[in-house]
Amino acid sequence: MFAILLLLAAIFVLLVYRILAKINKASIARLVIFAAAIFLFYTNSYEMLLGILGLILFDIVSAEYGKSSIFLFALLGIVYVSFMLLQGMAFLGSQALLLGLLSDTKILKEIKSKQSKHVEVRRDLVQILIGIVFVVVLYLFSVEVSTYIFAVLVILGYILINYTLILPSAKLSKYLYALEREKTRFGEGAVYLALGTLIAVSFIHVKALMLLVFVAIFFSDSIATIIGVNFGRVKLPYNRRKSVIGTLAYFLVLLVPAFFVIGPLSIAVALIAALAESASNRIDDNLAVPAVLAFLFIALRSLL
Repeated sequence: MFAILLLLAAIFVLLVYRILAKINKASIARLVIFAAAIFLFYTNSYEMLLGILGLILFDIVSAEYGKSSIFLFALLGIVYVSFMLLQGMAFLGSQALLLGLLSDTKILKEIKSKQSKHVEVRRDLVQILIGIVFVVVLYLFSVEVSTYIFAVLVILGYILINYTLILPSAKLSKYLYALEREKTRFGEGAVYLALGTLIAVSFIHVKALMLLVFVAIFFSDSIATIIGVNFGRVKLPYNRRKSVIGTLAYFLVLLVPAFFVIGPLSIAVALIAALAESASNRIDDNLAVPAVLAFLFIALRSLL
């Protein structure tokens, strides 16, 4: 009973802060919807309140983007996900992190002009290196511990992005700015990549299937971009910003590991993922592809 009262008090304090801070009406609307989803999904009141507490906390982390106050809330976020791991609820902690960040993140992106080839290649090489780290973590640890580690890495990523925004003259900040696209909000691509990672770990609790989502967002996407910007002269008829050869590369890179995991179904899965990536325009492919794959894998698990 005391724990329930303590959680209610913490939720109240965070809500008051959120109300007193500059409010984004769209964010509040999403926050209410996500809180209702947690309320309906988790029947245990302790789990439900923990989920809502995390949801509001990470909504504040997202809303404080670019402000020095984000560091305090991000550190509280690391404490929260660590506590959730100790409680055996790492997946709920990851879901709260995902939904909280989504509540104040701009889902529809602006369509940008063509970017520098060199910048795109550098960005994708960094993305591949991050993917290697994530695959190694997933290989070494259990799914639950891996989920916790990924959640902490995402929060640390938010801290790093905001460090760069607040101290742009620092050496590390200059390097990170060199990786950013022109006329784009700093860190936007990294945020979408983080959200895509969280979709994979929050709802796909099978290690092999999580690995396939990582292959899609870290390797297939990066290799497709590198090949596309260098050799993609023939564009797709339904998206002139994407190339035929880049989409084919995406399909093949995902198809090979998928075949060893799900057999002949890999052809359909790789094709759907490639189409989702190539058709995404207003919604970032790092967000769209994991969402599509999560839906597919959950459906496959229920059928098999």
